[in-house]
Amino acid sequence: MHWALLLLLHVAMSVHQTLVSDQASLLSTLLNSLPTAAALLDVEMNYLAVNQQWLRLGAIANGGISDWVGQSHGQYFPDHVKRWEQILATCHTDGSYQWQDEQPGFTQGGLCWTARPWSDGAMVSSFSLGHPAGLLLMADEVTLCPLPQGRSPRQIQKEQIIHSLSSQIHQILDLQQILQTTVKEVRQFLDTDRVLIYQFAPDWSGTIVVESVVEECPSVLGTSLRDPCFSEKYIEPYRHGRIHVVNNVQHANLVPCYVNFLKQFQVQANLVAPIICNGLLWGLICVHECQTARAWQPIEMNLVEQLATHVGIAIQQAELYQQQQQQLAEQEMTLERAMADRFSKEAALRRSEQRRSLLFEQTPIAVVELDRQLRVTAWNRAAERVFGYSASEAVGQSIQDLIVPANEHQFVEDVLLSLMDSGTSYQSENTNVTKSGDYILCEWHDVRLVDEHGSLVGIASLAIDITQRKHAEYALRQSEAALRVQAQQLECTLNELKRTQMQLVQSEKMSSLGQLVAGVAHEVNNPVNFIYGNLNHAHRYLEDMIEVLNLYRLHYPEPVAPVQAAIARVELDYLIEDFPKTLDSMQVGTERIRQIISSLRNFSRLDEAALKRVDIHEGLESTLMILQSRLKPKANQAGIIIKKDYGTLPWAECFPGPLNQVFMNILSNAIDALDEMRSLPGAEPIIHIATQQIHENLIQIQIHDNGPGIASSLHNRIFDPFFTTKEPGKGTGLGLSICYQIITERHSGQLRCISEPNQGTEFMIEIPVIQPRSSS
Repeated sequence: MHWALLLLLHVAMSVHQTLVSDQASLLSTLLNSLPTAAALLDVEMNYLAVNQQWLRLGAIANGGISDWVGQSHGQYFPDHVKRWEQILATCHTDGSYQWQDEQPGFTQGGLCWTARPWSDGAMVSSFSLGHPAGLLLMADEVTLCPLPQGRSPRQIQKEQIIHSLSSQIHQILDLQQILQTTVKEVRQFLDTDRVLIYQFAPDWSGTIVVESVVEECPSVLGTSLRDPCFSEKYIEPYRHGRIHVVNNVQHANLVPCYVNFLKQFQVQANLVAPIICNGLLWGLICVHECQTARAWQPIEMNLVEQLATHVGIAIQQAELYQQQQQQLAEQEMTLERAMADRFSKEAALRRSEQRRSLLFEQTPIAVVELDRQLRVTAWNRAAERVFGYSASEAVGQSIQDLIVPANEHQFVEDVLLSLMDSGTSYQSENTNVTKSGDYILCEWHDVRLVDEHGSLVGIASLAIDITQRKHAEYALRQSEAALRVQAQQLECTLNELKRTQMQLVQSEKMSSLGQLVAGVAHEVNNPVNFIYGNLNHAHRYLEDMIEVLNLYRLHYPEPVAPVQAAIARVELDYLIEDFPKTLDSMQVGTERIRQIISSLRNFSRLDEAALKRVDIHEGLESTLMILQSRLKPKANQAGIIIKKDYGTLPWAECFPGPLNQVFMNILSNAIDALDEMRSLPGAEPIIHIATQQIHENLIQIQIHDNGPGIASSLHNRIFDPFFTTKEPGKGTGLGLSICYQIITERHSGQLRCISEPNQGTEFMIEIPVIQPRSSS
């Protein structure tokens, strides 16, 4: 039989006399902590308590503890009544009895049974000092509980060790001595070099708390360690009973850090079993062979595993026993003090009753006491104030009829009766009805009310009117919700302010750039016009000079020698032929400069801040003129082809400068998108611009490129401020946001993006021919 079981019942029966009202609960708790099926019976063979393992072995379908407690053992085992009487008699004589058979009525076949008598004081090994009060039964699978028949000497020795340890632990009940006895007996049985118990700290480091070691090996007692190979992935296997066996450290294919860890303790072979206490990994029992390698045998592994289980239970029960002993000592001291000043206590009790009565009447919390029929037996002044009924009106009345709404009568009755049957306390928030018919919300705290003998007499309840508090909480939640809405609005406002600020900065930059462009265009335009205006005169003067020169050569074919030398030196015939071409080139260049200046002035439109009817095509052409340098072929890059499909458009009413800015941003983005493919062999980057009038008062501009396109998941963010698909440093994310604002807000139009990966991107602009006028 498990020695831990002896310890359990010793503790249980030791506190039996002082904790009578809690005996059944304590016995169930203690029995449930055992790893085997266990039941406690009285001398009449009636069940007093069973644990959950016993229920799992039982054949009663869906049976619970209540199906066993109070029932006769013969009810479940009718064919073995006389045998159980003989077992009880044997236990009375010998102190215990153990056997193996297949008990009818149990789902498991082949169980190992252990019976041991108990008395009112504690578990005993014999009943020479008294009469048995009943039997303690424990059942386990045969494989976990080998019986004496057919055992080997090694098995007998193992069982003797376990029995010896059980007896010593039962007598000692001191945790340190239990652990020290365990390691000593295990080392002697296994004839090994070192056995130790290692206790974990919360961070999974640990300390060697007990040790038994031969003289030839160094002692490691008290050493604090941290296994570098131990991590949380090993916790669960150990917690579920993993046994770690190493027959030869050098040939076990262990990780190097673990080999080095074992070498510092001269370990050649290792056997480790976990110690589980209250479902937690408390520590390890480790067996070390320090001289040579060793092939561990199953019986040795089984012994260490069983003892690790026993040690875990012993730790748990030793701690419990110490707690109970401390409680008993405290109770004895209290009892002695109570007997010494009994009369003083009685006087204090009377004063306490007076204070209780005073508190009962003066407390601001409503106090209500009910009998077992849920009738009011006590009703203080606070209850009168909260519910409106006087004590004389309330006492004797059913609590449901008095203050509970009709639709909650049954619910309240069920809760209170359930509390009286099996509960200890109950807390709830309920709607109640006052004498005036008002509905209030109360917080109730209900507890079972017992007399001095522990017998149930009713329920004591505390009630607090929380109606105003709930209203305040509701108002607070509403206020918090309103504050959250305000915070969201403020966040949106701040984001809008930030966006507007960035747009203003961008607009200011564009305005400054426009002023610079207009100023440069103006300064360059005057000298260019001067040159362009005089080129016609230069052409006419040159023609007159050539005519005179030709007449001179006609009438004076043989000039003097210095003239002939000068004609040869300056190559007069070449000058007469090339100089007109030079003037033509100058005229072409000045006309180009004038076109560029005109495009720059048209793009900036500084003098056109108000609405004005303009030619949309002129704005597109001016933008393309400015971007001409980015469209031309470059080294290792193909030029971008501009395809135009202009329809017949009326002059549209718009803000010319901002609209040109939209064209510039969209076309610049298209050129950026095509830059990567321009360097590919055979690439043909194309930007297609189409315009049309789709309605009497609506024109449409489409700008499409055959670049890589935009992923559909990004479409809804294209026009968001500060969003960009370009690399960091190559875009602010404001261009398309500003374009969207210019088209939708300033021109009452629409700006849409149509794009698919590898299908290019198209921006579609739609603006009215005539802008709508405000009603004002």
